[in-house]
Amino acid sequence: MSKKIAVSGHNFSPSFIILLSIFLFLLSSCENPFMIQILEPKIIYFETDGGTKVDNQKLYKGQKVSKPANPTRNGDKFEGWHDGSGREWDFDTVPTGDLTLFAKWILQFTVMFDSSGGTDVDAKTVTEGGYLAQPPDPAKTNAYKCKFGGWYKDPDFANAWNFKNDTVTSDITLYAKWEAYAVGDRGPGSGIIFYRAPASFTVQGYTGAAGSFASYTAYYLEAAPFGLGEHEWASPEWESKTIPGMVEYGQDSDDAVIGAGRKNTALILASDTAAPAALACRNAAYGGKTDWFLPSLDELAQLRIQKTYIGNPTNTFISSTQNSSTDGCCCNFNSNNPGSTLKKWAWFVWAVRAF
Repeated sequence: MSKKIAVSGHNFSPSFIILLSIFLFLLSSCENPFMIQILEPKIIYFETDGGTKVDNQKLYKGQKVSKPANPTRNGDKFEGWHDGSGREWDFDTVPTGDLTLFAKWILQFTVMFDSSGGTDVDAKTVTEGGYLAQPPDPAKTNAYKCKFGGWYKDPDFANAWNFKNDTVTSDITLYAKWEAYAVGDRGPGSGIIFYRAPASFTVQGYTGAAGSFASYTAYYLEAAPFGLGEHEWASPEWESKTIPGMVEYGQDSDDAVIGAGRKNTALILASDTAAPAALACRNAAYGGKTDWFLPSLDELAQLRIQKTYIGNPTNTFISSTQNSSTDGCCCNFNSNNPGSTLKKWAWFVWAVRAF
């Protein structure tokens, strides 16, 4: 008596099981014309054009292509999958046969900025044929040529980059051009350049109760965009006292020279913390700059020479140079006469800065 094999409560002979297995194998074979007609197998190929590999997909009747993870390629921007005709593939579509989908890429290029000694400017990524967004201007200090003159396509500054018209078609480097300021130019503190020294001058340093700053090399004096009105040289407590650290009769001293004004201002405020003129200058803030000070006598004289650039004032202005225990040095912008005035008298004040 032949043995039976029980499957899910049914008894089948071994020969039946063998025949059934062979039949199912033949049915599942894609080489079987009958099964091909029923299952409609197809292969989906993904051509990444140099991007990361995407595996093929095997589909059967009624199945849609599964959208794969986006490939990557050297920083280029992946825009989607397209068929052989160039149409973007709709992944809700059921393919009718073998299919090759092609990755579409938008080329992206890197724009580097060589600030030529100025502050760093971050690189930008721009799509092929796109316009470059203009970055914030870099800044440069401790140099005679420190006025930003634009971005150029070449290190010889022959061809300027036009942000409105030029498009990016390759990886490029743009070069910052630096120029000297002219007297009358708008300065980095939104004021007016009224003095320049190609050979430089030294801003005298200070360490004390009013803070500290090291001496430094400067090339320009910039006047604040506005005058600060009328102020006394000293507060009532100090109107008859000599400021420690400053000489009397300072018109011909180091307290009067170009480069002395910032130190003078600090010395005044170290003792006379409420000195109106010096305090008004120190508290000035224009163009993001906070290093304004009451000019020395010689710095004030240079401002008088270029007074047409600040509205041609004819008033008397006071300097940070001390003349005596009771007097501060001043300059009449109408007569060009340097002189002195009582510290308790209010005269006009114009803040400056050096860089």
